[in-house]
Order: sequence, then structure tokens, then C-alpha cells
Amino acid sequence: MKYCYLILVTLFLIACHTDSDKNTNEKPQDSTVLQNQLTNTIAEPKEEIIVDTLNINRQKLIKYSFPNNRFFGLTTLKGDTLIKFGKDYFYADILDINGDGNKDIRIFGFANVPNVCETYLFDEKTKKYRFLENCDLDIQQIKNTPYFYSYARAGCADYNWESYLSKIVDFKLIDIGFIDGRGCEYENPKESPRQIKIYKIKDKGHILYKTLPYSKHIPTFSDKWDFIKKYWTKNHRQFIH
Repeated sequence: MKYCYLILVTLFLIACHTDSDKNTNEKPQDSTVLQNQLTNTIAEPKEEIIVDTLNINRQKLIKYSFPNNRFFGLTTLKGDTLIKFGKDYFYADILDINGDGNKDIRIFGFANVPNVCETYLFDEKTKKYRFLENCDLDIQQIKNTPYFYSYARAGCADYNWESYLSKIVDFKLIDIGFIDGRGCEYENPKESPRQIKIYKIKDKGHILYKTLPYSKHIPTFSDKWDFIKKYWTKNHRQFIH
């Protein structure tokens, strides 16, 4: 790990550019362009950043962050941008999201909802990271399947929530199922009952599939996450079309 200022980062990148593998087919990014990206992103020219070398998917990458470990950007060893520089990032999580054996990247930003993030999947064909479209949450894969589920707050101090069942097609998340959990207790339970509505998603939109009593399936606040995982794991085949 090395601590450096903006000008030192630039010199480091120039050195990396010079020593890069000459046999690669990728066109190196000009060091001046990278310096301009850094200068335009960092408010103070002398704002301290940290440079780390990472070994991910048999590649050496350069991670940039601030002293509090707040993520800032990611490039190849040659200086090609993988994750653009940004001061709104919080941290980066490196993990295998889609179960293909390669490490993917999640970038979390500053938000009131803790699981809002951007997802970048490693493309085995191009050896690059590709942005996953239509995905702004930390989706979880159903074990041994190509399907994923999410969780999102929907009001009433998180007693109301939503969950989507999805699949990935050409680096885009496609929703095929939806759960609308309503656990909030209102003054008039007849007009706003506590219930779980489950929908199939097709070309025509959301089609109501089933309605379940909330308290029976989610007796306590924290039981909802276990319910979501178990329901999608057991029933995801019912939503395939």
C-alpha cells in the first residue's frame, strides 16, 4: 500500500503505463487523460488518496481510495478505467455474484438505504467488467440456479418491503416475480390489511399469483429475510416463463 498525493499518483500511472505487458491487445489510456480525470474529480489538488494493487481474476488492477478506506475508482495496471472515479462512492465489495467462479464488483454509495449499489460482472469473453443494467440492489443468487432475489424497503420503518425475483440476460437484470410485503399495522386493518402479495411478472405486467397472511408467515420483524430467501428458493420455478 502506498500513500500519495495526486501528482505522485500520476507518476505511478505513467510508470505502470511504461512497464505494461507489450503483448496485450488493449490500447493503453493516455496518462494525461487519467490525470485530468483525477484532477476533475478531487476537489483539492493535494487531497490524499491511497493506491493499492489487487489481483483479481488473474489480472492486476489498481484500486484508488481515500484514507478512511472510502472507494474512489478502479483501473487496469495500464491505466484503463474500469470503474470511473467518483467521490460519491462508499466502499467496494469484491465477490462472485453470479456463481461463475470469477470475482465481480459491487460499488456502494452514500444513501439512506444501505443495500443500494452498482454491480459490475466480469465478462469471461472480453476479460473486462460490465455494468449490470436494471440492478441497483445487492441481489442474492438462489443456490445452484441462474436466478436472483432482492430486498428493498417500502416505508413504515421498514415494516413494508418489496422483493424481486430476477434473471440475468446479456448483462441486464430481468424481473420475473415480485413480493409486496405489507407488515405495517394501520388504524383500519380492513382497508390496509397486513398481508403478502405475490405476483408473476410477464409482458402484460404484474399478475397476482397468491396472497398470504402476513403474521402467519412472518411472526416477527426479523423473520422477513428468512421468509424471502426460503420462498424464492422453494418456488422460483413457478415464475419461469
